[in-house]
Amino acid sequence: MAGVYQILNTVNGKCYIGSTKKFLYRYSQHKYGLENRKHHSKHLARAYDKYGANSFEFNLLEVVSETERLSDLLLEIENKYIIQYNSINLAFGYNKSIAIPSCYGAKHKENAKTRLKDKSVSPETRAKLGVRMENHFATKLTNEQVREIKLILAKGCRSIDVAKYFNLDVSVVRNIRNGRTWVPITVTHNEVNQYALPKGLCINPSYAYRNPNKPNKKLLEEGQVLLIKYLLSIGERTVDVAEFFDVKEEIISGIKRGKTYKDIELSEKDYKFFQVNFTYDDYDEVKKTVKGRAFKSRAITTPKGERHANAKLNTEDVLKIKDLLEQGLLYTQIAERFNVSTDTIQKIRNGRNWVHVTGFTKLQEKRVSKRVNASGFKSIQTKLTAENLLEIKERLSTGEKCVTIAKSFNVSLSLISSIKRGKAWSDFTGITKQETPERLNDNQVKLIKYLLLKGKPVYIAQYFNFEPYRILQIKYGKVYKHVELTQYDLEVLQKSVPNDLLINAIEQVKGRTFKNKSKVKKEYYNNISKLKQSDVLEIVELLNQKVPFGEIGRQYGVSGATIQRIYTGANWVHVTGFTKSNVRYKPKRNVISGEKNHLSKLTNDEVLEIKQLLKSGKTGLSIANQFKVHPTLISSIKQGKSWMHI
Repeated sequence: MAGVYQILNTVNGKCYIGSTKKFLYRYSQHKYGLENRKHHSKHLARAYDKYGANSFEFNLLEVVSETERLSDLLLEIENKYIIQYNSINLAFGYNKSIAIPSCYGAKHKENAKTRLKDKSVSPETRAKLGVRMENHFATKLTNEQVREIKLILAKGCRSIDVAKYFNLDVSVVRNIRNGRTWVPITVTHNEVNQYALPKGLCINPSYAYRNPNKPNKKLLEEGQVLLIKYLLSIGERTVDVAEFFDVKEEIISGIKRGKTYKDIELSEKDYKFFQVNFTYDDYDEVKKTVKGRAFKSRAITTPKGERHANAKLNTEDVLKIKDLLEQGLLYTQIAERFNVSTDTIQKIRNGRNWVHVTGFTKLQEKRVSKRVNASGFKSIQTKLTAENLLEIKERLSTGEKCVTIAKSFNVSLSLISSIKRGKAWSDFTGITKQETPERLNDNQVKLIKYLLLKGKPVYIAQYFNFEPYRILQIKYGKVYKHVELTQYDLEVLQKSVPNDLLINAIEQVKGRTFKNKSKVKKEYYNNISKLKQSDVLEIVELLNQKVPFGEIGRQYGVSGATIQRIYTGANWVHVTGFTKSNVRYKPKRNVISGEKNHLSKLTNDEVLEIKQLLKSGKTGLSIANQFKVHPTLISSIKQGKSWMHI
């Protein structure tokens, strides 16, 4: 979105006006520059530091939707608002000047013109600069050495070879080559032609300069660029095109990606022209040379077979391996025998290694004799027997969890789950592999998403006859993310889908869960119950005699709470007949209190004396120290929590 924006200081009313083609991108640029003190406007940056981020607002003044001459239109509107808000004036804004498209056409002042006039560097000045660079304290080179480096580079030697010859870092030579350092030292074409390369250096023509004093930047003409774009459009490789035009491959790849020569576009007229007039004779020869060069580079490879530095096998071992492979032995067995990896044996078999000895080709990937994979009870890694599998099958049919079965047989959970799904041991157990569920169409997914707004996933799964996990996956966005429920879909489904659509499914789910719960409850209580019906009848008689719950519990080996639940009608109602409204009784406890209790540390007389001392105003701590008891006992006597009968 393009337009004009305003950065307003809410404290003093000053503003900055700007224009952009992307509001969010420009906003993030301003924010980053202001927060990190890298903003181009120092006046705005200082105000931001002074008043803080909360004192500034980023406002959109006008949005521009036209695409033709967008840049010029944005500058016109920006200048209009700059004049309107007078943001050039430092008293009212932060803009430096009126927005201009570029510096093209800007006129220099008179004093600048006199300074720039006849600014060419004379040979004397260049000599003085060279002497200054040579006498610099950090330099490692002399003028003569730099001149020799430039001559060698101009001849066509690589930077890395020159750096090794002069014992320098490669970056130093590259900086000299690219014109970043030692610019005053120059060489002429005659000097380059007369110079003889020293021994140990070789010429590479692709690295030679066109001008020995400047970097090698070969500019392409418009016709060449159009032809390059045509060849790239019909699928030609960048390597071949670069060789044909005698330029670096980076230049062709830059044209292909649209990073360079953007202004030159290949029109339909140019495309048809090249399609008719371009001859491929010279281009095909260039392609052949590139292909031959690549083939030669591939031919120079590392030594094969026993001559390889990392070879662990010799020719005799490989011939033995070949015989064993033809006999049908496993890769693991052969690898253990020759102390190598199975991957090495597989590469020999597939014709990737030791081809000159075995004769195996890459097309001959299948074994001569079929490899028999040991499965079932014949496998070395199996932990289960036939009896164990039958038991697992029975326990799975009863609905027992896979975790408990895995723990009882000391195997992994994944093995039991794969047996349950028919992925493992299916030939023995007879459990068929579960079929993958059918894919839903967009209308079904929209209906499910609409019903999820009203009902539970369990009811929807029952209605569609799906597993509940499929509905949950749709609910949490793990599947069918591309299907969205729009406002129009909601209106259509509200009119077409009846409100009682899920009533039958809800009743089925509720009835099924109630039956399952009652069934599980009975089985659970039958398994864990410690009392029989005869015991419960005896407990009823004891309860009628008002025997305490604890004594009855100890007699029958259960807790007092269990006896209390029987009495209140929570448990065993069908035997006892007790109702939940049954009154709970509290049997009297014969608690020994006072000095008769064997744990008592005080007598009745001592307690009377303590109470008198407390009335007189003596502190509890002093009384506790006097009678050698804990202060909390004295406080409980004072508060009436203990020894109340005295």
